[in-house]
Amino acid sequence: MPTKLRNFLAVLAGMITGGFVNSGILEVWQLYFPPPAGYSSKGISEMASTMYLLSFKDFIGPLLAHAIGTFIGALLAARIGRGHPLRMTLPIAFLFFCAGAYMAYELPAPMWFNITDLTLAYFPMAILASKLMRRKSY
Repeated sequence: MPTKLRNFLAVLAGMITGGFVNSGILEVWQLYFPPPAGYSSKGISEMASTMYLLSFKDFIGPLLAHAIGTFIGALLAARIGRGHPLRMTLPIAFLFFCAGAYMAYELPAPMWFNITDLTLAYFPMAILASKLMRRKSY
């Protein structure tokens, strides 16, 4: 398989897998820590109008989901792709960061969450994944 095609498919697989991991973690988190009564996650406008009901623990799940989803997706892309691992992981971090920035813009989440999420959950996780995969032989 040509290297460019392989790398494209590696990044695509990482994005899809990272998205599924993110969603899975959020689903499991809500099983163990259900949101408060009255909170709605049916759409952006419903979420925005009921965000005031959420407490600190309700933001830990999304933070973990964003970080672990990015990390697993980036790790997979770096494992499948050829070339420098950082070239495989940064597109995933960028896409997930853009989604996180959009949500930070749309939802009235606490400032501590937005800052922590946008600074620690995306690019640092992709860089960590690339460092772990640097030991891979080419």
